[in-house]
Amino acid sequence: MDGKYEEALDKACKEEKTLTVNANVMKAICRAIEPAQDEFLLKVGNSLRVEAVDPAHAMMIKASSTGYTSDMMRVPVPMQEKMVNAIIRSKTSDLGFDLELYQADRNMIRLKWFDGEVKTSMVNPIMDIHSFLEPNIPALNLPARFECDSRSLKKWLKECEKIDSGVGLSMYNENVMISSDAEDEESFISFKLGKVEGNKGMWSSVYSLDYMLNIVTAAIRVEKEMHFRPPLVMEWNTNYPVRFSQVYNKLTVEWLLAPRIIGE
Repeated sequence: MDGKYEEALDKACKEEKTLTVNANVMKAICRAIEPAQDEFLLKVGNSLRVEAVDPAHAMMIKASSTGYTSDMMRVPVPMQEKMVNAIIRSKTSDLGFDLELYQADRNMIRLKWFDGEVKTSMVNPIMDIHSFLEPNIPALNLPARFECDSRSLKKWLKECEKIDSGVGLSMYNENVMISSDAEDEESFISFKLGKVEGNKGMWSSVYSLDYMLNIVTAAIRVEKEMHFRPPLVMEWNTNYPVRFSQVYNKLTVEWLLAPRIIGE
């Protein structure tokens, strides 16, 4: 375990801490990070933040909500997938979660919440999160930007799924396109998503269709939890990751997907 993390853990876990979080916000965050299907980190400093990386490290997710501060809970808390699923299944919609963090023993952390009806307590092993805290992502220059409706995008992606497992995202002058072509080059499908007035650039990249569908599906589920449908913003560049993002009142979600390696 990293020494700095261990020191922060000792300091943070000397006594039980409680943080009340709006249930819809917490469930929306869990919906956003669902596609990662791996370990998640809960951080509370100047905001409530959850970070997740999928096992293949092809996708990174960040969800943050303002209005939550706690100096006592600045230490990152690992959340297992079963915790995320349990919070999503919670029936409450208007009562907050009480998240209580304390060290159960030298090697464990317990995270508890109360949804107004049921008290839930799960114990996590403290994992080695030193490399997970701040993934090494280079500065991204993503000049192509387009706002779309998540449900419409999912419909076009499902059509591309009939052709191949990859999807191309391109901006040519003012036109934004998604496309997919079969390996035998005999089948091809292309859809025009819309136009960006005044754009003069050309950017194109290929991404995993499965990953992109998972991201868009997660965005739709977040919308349902938040009872609001903001535009889904896509930003990309040639052979760069694509960034999807949504901004709600006090909640921001960001999904970053690496480009597909040609020939895989």
